[in-house]
Amino acid sequence: FAAMDFDIVRDMPVTIDPFKGPFNASITITPLNENITHYNATEIVPAEVEIIEAQGAAIATIDNSTYIKWSNLSSETNVNYTAQAPLITPNLLIFGRLIIEYAVNGVARLFEEARHWYIAVDPTPSRDAGLVVYADTANQGIHKFRNWTGTTLQAEQSSAIDFGNSL
Repeated sequence: FAAMDFDIVRDMPVTIDPFKGPFNASITITPLNENITHYNATEIVPAEVEIIEAQGAAIATIDNSTYIKWSNLSSETNVNYTAQAPLITPNLLIFGRLIIEYAVNGVARLFEEARHWYIAVDPTPSRDAGLVVYADTANQGIHKFRNWTGTTLQAEQSSAIDFGNSL
């Protein structure tokens, strides 16, 4: 194995609910080679993700990707951004790979993160309200339901549709 010039630690969610608002991502970049004095880091995110804030970064969207670039970083650095995923569920968003441009002893180099990062867009179901559906065993083929408001199970109602004992 070749020596790696950077250690990258991400702090970002693995699942999000886009209806609850934006999410935060934090990336800590640590140079492991003492000859690295300055570097640029570029995060790649899907273009459909809106970048709300990325302090100190230049943001550019090209084709299906948005590039968030922090320039002239030195030593261990933490970069952050806030983003809003599109209101499409379920969905799987692919982030990264983080790309770092740097030089060692005057020789330009490029470091690329080992893998992509995935965020599942999957809202948490509400447990505050819902619908309880069940079959009437005395009157086969008729399905009944009740609305649950979070505090009250409302009066029973019958479905006008005959499912023919299929539920």
